[in-house]
Amino acid sequence: MTLRNILIAVLFIGMLQIQVLPESLPTSKDSAEINANASFVKFYAAVNELLNAKDWTELNKYAHPDYGFYIYYNPGVRVEAFNFSRFDDLIDTTGKTDEAFLNRLQGLHVDLKHRLLSGKVPVWDCGNDRWNKKGNYCQDISSCPDLSENVLSSAGCDENPNHQKAIKAKQFGTYIKKHIIQTSGYNMYFAFIDGNWYIAVIDLCYKCSA
Repeated sequence: MTLRNILIAVLFIGMLQIQVLPESLPTSKDSAEINANASFVKFYAAVNELLNAKDWTELNKYAHPDYGFYIYYNPGVRVEAFNFSRFDDLIDTTGKTDEAFLNRLQGLHVDLKHRLLSGKVPVWDCGNDRWNKKGNYCQDISSCPDLSENVLSSAGCDENPNHQKAIKAKQFGTYIKKHIIQTSGYNMYFAFIDGNWYIAVIDLCYKCSA
């Protein structure tokens, strides 16, 4: 092989490396996702401990200052979404809120023994009166359209998509990125906003309510 051919071959290999190298490196989007998931692990552990201790005042730190958090509840046929700013204010509303609503919140059970698994969340089977699988599951989601739908059907919104409550819920729903179901614990959604995780929705609905 002549010197000229050797130089051409070296140059060609170098061009291949330049083309392949960027594809093999993690993108800024990948790094951001890794960091978000790492921070969620600590967030999830802290929320579990506070829920288990029923420390509502400390849980206020995990509610977004502008959006607050929502609770799904079905006192009748339809699921309604109730918006709150603070947990301890909610607990102090005895006599103003459905007593069963408060009892279900106070009675939330937290599974601290079993690890969180990544995957599709379980589904409740009304026919067999049980989950289709057991455990603690975390499912990544791109948004939570159920929030807007449940707010629309709630009192004071009158099925008006342009209502301030509906607009707020739709905006907040776009930030909701994780859905967790502990089959012996709770059903909750979490939002990621400006680098921080927040409690977004606590589902207190009666299963298979007609």
